[in-house]
Amino acid sequence: MENIFIILNYNSFFKVKKIVEQFIKYKNVDELVIIDNNSKETDVKALKELKNEKITVFFRKRNDGYAKGNNYGIKKAMELFGEKNIFFIVNPDIIVTNKAIEATSNFILKNKEVVGVVAPIEENEKSAWKAITPYTNLLFDGGFIGWITTKLKLNDKLRFYRKELKQNQKSIRVDVVSGAFFAFYGPTFNLAGMFDNNTFLYYEEEILSIRLSEKGFKNYILSYVSYKHTHDYSKNKNNLKTTKISNRSRKYLFQKYFQLNFFEKLLIYLANFDAIVLAKSRDIKNSLIKSENSR
Repeated sequence: MENIFIILNYNSFFKVKKIVEQFIKYKNVDELVIIDNNSKETDVKALKELKNEKITVFFRKRNDGYAKGNNYGIKKAMELFGEKNIFFIVNPDIIVTNKAIEATSNFILKNKEVVGVVAPIEENEKSAWKAITPYTNLLFDGGFIGWITTKLKLNDKLRFYRKELKQNQKSIRVDVVSGAFFAFYGPTFNLAGMFDNNTFLYYEEEILSIRLSEKGFKNYILSYVSYKHTHDYSKNKNNLKTTKISNRSRKYLFQKYFQLNFFEKLLIYLANFDAIVLAKSRDIKNSLIKSENSR
């Protein structure tokens, strides 16, 4: 059984190159599968030069998001190397050790009949969180409301598994695992139906956790190994544009996977509206700062 790594690229060649150079040195990395989601020509040309006996690169004609891109890569990897392997989903902006990879793979191998997705803890201890509801979504993922709860650190206390991590358990059962870095056994992922292709970005992890739970699988984080997520992709984002994408995914998640009453539907609407208002205010602020700096 092999450890196969799926890396999705969109105009981030240098990050991909950096992580590939790291991974090819690791004894617990057997195959690297890179999927390019219709990047600019310079990325495509550079990625072609990365190919070798351990690195396979696929080029797609469109950028249709995280879920479709990763599903495409997983399916291609299964065609090449077989379904019965351990597959890792990897953001290009993460740093992880060979030891963490080995621990994650071994945990899945020992428990593959019952585990869904497994990951080391992220260094900021936000690698997993509790299942979403219309109420907690407004509280933690809304615009101004989410900003306030984050400032008050209620988010850390109520959403993430801080308390459980202090109990020194080696493996902690969790609801939702961050999509930045995690692993799974191929047949398990197939049985759950893989990622839901109907989201472009955001809330893929929540949907995946629901699908795995429906099939009886449990998700875990491992407290004795960790990885670092640099969050490079969030530094130059357009607030309004990304918020609209997030709102569409939020709406889809709750319409598809929840049976909401009128009040709960209202909460989702308020969360989306709240997020848009905050995004617009941030964009106005950023525009004023740029205008001031250009004088």
